[in-house]
Amino acid sequence: MRGVRFLALVGAFAGTIGTAVAVAATVGLSSAKLTTYTAASTVALGTCSLSGSSADAYVDQSNAGTNFGAAASLHVRTQNGNKNKRTFVKHDLASCGIPASARVTTATLKLYLATAPAATRTYDLARVSAAWGEGTITWTNQPAVGAVSTSTATGTTSGVTLQWNVTSDVQAWVSGTANNGFRIADSSEGQNPAREGQFDSREGATPSQRPNLLVSYYP
Repeated sequence: MRGVRFLALVGAFAGTIGTAVAVAATVGLSSAKLTTYTAASTVALGTCSLSGSSADAYVDQSNAGTNFGAAASLHVRTQNGNKNKRTFVKHDLASCGIPASARVTTATLKLYLATAPAATRTYDLARVSAAWGEGTITWTNQPAVGAVSTSTATGTTSGVTLQWNVTSDVQAWVSGTANNGFRIADSSEGQNPAREGQFDSREGATPSQRPNLLVSYYP
């Protein structure tokens, strides 16, 4: 009986080997060696600095029908009695040549605060929802805006540059949303005493102090 069991086990083992060989033949295994190559790749970070806006202006509630698109400064003010001021600024991204599929890593709007308010204020930035013209925008016809994207504190020191992180807004524009620029306004309008800040516009005398948009992206 032991001999019979041994022969049975040998037969089963041989059958298993035969099956393995058959499977190997079916999938086409060979003795050729496989070589794997690994190489590092780097995608260059693109940058674009737009020094000087393509359009900017401020609007004045107390002069609701007047256009200030040619002014050398951009004003933001809070004051009771319908005397608030707001600033609009736009940069043309087309000259950057950023692909529509690009991922924007950082985008920063910079404005030079030539004259700071007497007490620190918070300036809200919101994306503009409709087209506007530098030579025609007034308080009366100013376009609507979306939700506040970001804010920054002014401080009380003149001659400094304020910055807003606008990465999500620029990403939206790159991806196909219409670029109508930004509106900057005091976070608490209609207050007394009046507080006003003034930025250099694109008509300002010093190029380095004009509105700047700096964008970094992966194409």
